[in-house]
Amino acid sequence: MQRCLQSLGSVLESIEGEIIVCDNCCHGQCQKDQWPQVKFLCFSQNQGYTKLVNAGLKHAKGDYFLILNADTMVPEAKDVLLTLDYLRQHQRVGLIGPRLVGIDQKWQPSCFREHSILTVIYRRTFLSRTKLGQRLIDWLLYQDRDLNTVQEADWLMGSALMTTRKVIETIGLLDERFKMYFSDADWARRCRLHNLRVVYFPNAILVHRHQRSSDHGRGILDLFFNRMTRVHVKDAVKYFWKWRN
Repeated sequence: MQRCLQSLGSVLESIEGEIIVCDNCCHGQCQKDQWPQVKFLCFSQNQGYTKLVNAGLKHAKGDYFLILNADTMVPEAKDVLLTLDYLRQHQRVGLIGPRLVGIDQKWQPSCFREHSILTVIYRRTFLSRTKLGQRLIDWLLYQDRDLNTVQEADWLMGSALMTTRKVIETIGLLDERFKMYFSDADWARRCRLHNLRVVYFPNAILVHRHQRSSDHGRGILDLFFNRMTRVHVKDAVKYFWKWRN
């Protein structure tokens, strides 16, 4: 989180805004003393991604919202400004997200086609190593497209998203039935149902220290040894049940 907050300093030098941190079990006064310009919303219990994002959105005062995970950093202010300009100029955009790269500058998937039950199964099991599995995953990740160009996607990774107050008033906040996963896919789906565009915007590049907490590389065994895997599967079941029709 420290690096994320540091990286946002140059952004606030360029535009008027506020920073709200929603933190599980944060260090309270210690954090506030170090970052007096930041508003901290501290929770004593783990709320999960969805509730934390919603808490921040409810307290935000502006008309444009940049949602960042704590492990995401903004290399240059222009990456946020370019995204904001695009959003302002295209009124039918509901969600917009940047290209994500790791600390090593390697590309990370951040835009996706709509999930199916098969894509979840193939990504979670040894089937991902089969030819059919790889083709299915490549299809999910838009590997048949030029991802260096601005384009619409079915949904975007929630690690870095920008939206507007008007959009939230139209489609609502994130669905808190999802604890950690699929709330971003669900949000995008609701955008599309309201004829709002979901835009992948590679002109802006953010750094993401992706930890993949739900995937320890053990396939189906992660269900037994990794709590986040079980959360991921539960959220997947809720997602497919919600959109079963």
